[in-house]
Amino acid sequence: MNNTNISESRVKSLIQIAVQTHQSGDKDEAESLDQTEVAEILELAVQQQRDNSLLEAEQLYSQVLEKQPDHPEALYGLGMLAQQMGQPEIAEQWLSAASQVQPDSVKTWFSLGNLHLVQEQFSQAEKAYRQALVYYLTHYQFTTTWAIVCNNKDYLKKQFTIIKKL
Repeated sequence: MNNTNISESRVKSLIQIAVQTHQSGDKDEAESLDQTEVAEILELAVQQQRDNSLLEAEQLYSQVLEKQPDHPEALYGLGMLAQQMGQPEIAEQWLSAASQVQPDSVKTWFSLGNLHLVQEQFSQAEKAYRQALVYYLTHYQFTTTWAIVCNNKDYLKKQFTIIKKL
């Protein structure tokens, strides 16, 4: 594995474990890792990602998932990392897993919407933005970006009517 290609089998394995752990409600192992340590690892992973040390960032996010398989910030971080590395399909898998684990995460839904938008997958982008709007209706950036998506699908008037009703 190099810093421009996350192993697809590793992605699928970690995502499967994350979803299964979350659905089973088995948190004993997940709670065994000290929360301070998790926060420190995540902070370091984000810094490595900002510094473009992508392999190091991936390893740190994965380290969190090995201890807490359904950690939403680690799943989200790997999604953003994959997007940064030009792997939109893998980014979608990570972000989708994060949205299953933490369905009320506005930033996860918004990031999924953005991911679909840049790929001109307007219908999927709209669905993700709708989820974000459910949790955060008044945020200007969401409504503006959503309007752009709707405009591309000739839904602008209809969607603003829906926003007004909400």
